[in-house]
Amino acid sequence: MIIDITHIDPYILFRIKDDLDNKSSILELLDLVREYIDNGQKYIAFGFSQSSFFYPSSIAVLIQCCEMIKTAEGFMSIVEKNADIEDLIDSIDTDKFIKLFNTVEEMLFFASPTLRKT
Repeated sequence: MIIDITHIDPYILFRIKDDLDNKSSILELLDLVREYIDNGQKYIAFGFSQSSFFYPSSIAVLIQCCEMIKTAEGFMSIVEKNADIEDLIDSIDTDKFIKLFNTVEEMLFFASPTLRKT
């Protein structure tokens, strides 16, 4: 799996370049998220391709990432959302902890640490 990692202050953006399907594993995201949290990063965003489809194993990894970020008192976002990820987040009721955005710019405006406290 190809993951592009970009620092967009105050976020780290993990952009998964491959389309996810039933054979995809995103387990390496757990190690990446843990590493960044251990180094003090609290604002983590993920980007997935528009063709990605989430299967139970991928959903489990996202929930584990969410829990790690929440425990670190951080903030998790997903940018460039597709219909599948939007339905998924709605169905598992994690919208309090995972915010969805159409673009990185939208995320930076609405989910910046100072703005989200208001």
